[in-house]
Amino acid sequence: MSIVARRYAQALRNLASQARQVDQTTAGLDEIADALVASSELQAFLADPKVALAAKEAVVDKLLDKAAPPPLVRTFVRLVTRKRRIE
Repeated sequence: MSIVARRYAQALRNLASQARQVDQTTAGLDEIADALVASSELQAFLADPKVALAAKEAVVDKLLDKAAPPPLVRTFVRLVTRKRRIE
């Protein structure tokens, strides 16, 4: 795990702890991660630097709508997408 990824993870963990939502956050992240792992096409799409950020955000929003994770996870996934840290 890179230093940047570790910082994002620590920040999310801290926020989840403060909100007393560690279990819900973990479950929501697991569901999103499972969806990413299950689709090599989705992984390639998100990793492709030629794909516009708006297109990636639209796909991620559809994924989030389907998975319906807790708001903290939804915000986190959108943030890492905007920062181009999701692959």
